[in-house]
Amino acid sequence: MKKTIVGMIALVIVLCALPASVLAEGLIRVGIKGGANFANLVGTDIDSNWKTKIGPAAGGFVSFQISWLLAIQTEVLYSQKGSMWKGDPDLTLKANLTFVDIPLLVKFFLPVSAQSALRPNVFVGPYAAVNVSAKMKEETAEGGDETDIEDLKKTDLGLVVGGGIDFAVGKGKILLDVRYSFGFSSFSTIENFKNKVFTVLAGYSFN
Repeated sequence: MKKTIVGMIALVIVLCALPASVLAEGLIRVGIKGGANFANLVGTDIDSNWKTKIGPAAGGFVSFQISWLLAIQTEVLYSQKGSMWKGDPDLTLKANLTFVDIPLLVKFFLPVSAQSALRPNVFVGPYAAVNVSAKMKEETAEGGDETDIEDLKKTDLGLVVGGGIDFAVGKGKILLDVRYSFGFSSFSTIENFKNKVFTVLAGYSFN
């Protein structure tokens, strides 16, 4: 798993280091994006009182245009996942799991006119994630408390599937996409639960 994460980070660095002439030709696009995660934890050790929790997602991307209909895109995203427990009217628990996500996506553009400003697309690919923070927040009528969550893995691997639309605006593009991602295996070292996230993102490509 560590080799996979290192390899994906190396790919991001290589793409970002490409010369400006390549960017100017439109073969490589760079941009930023941000939005919201609708996250939950699923598994045999998660009871039905754990519900979806909303958290932020934001970062940047590099996209390599292989052809008019195909691109390879890698991203680095700050991504808050986890879940929320609401089994007691006087108690709310929030598992705030913060990751740096590195998806590597194959992006397929639907065939449209070359003059069209809209480029609908679908994408799929693996992600590697590094856990940078894991906190359990307890909220009651009297106040709140926050503690570290123990016995979690430092890394997570999973799959991303989704779709979106690119809008040409001047020299750049406005990007909208929705995606579903899920972990391949349990994120805990002692229990059985995985990350499951539905994400809505908006972004801008500078070229």
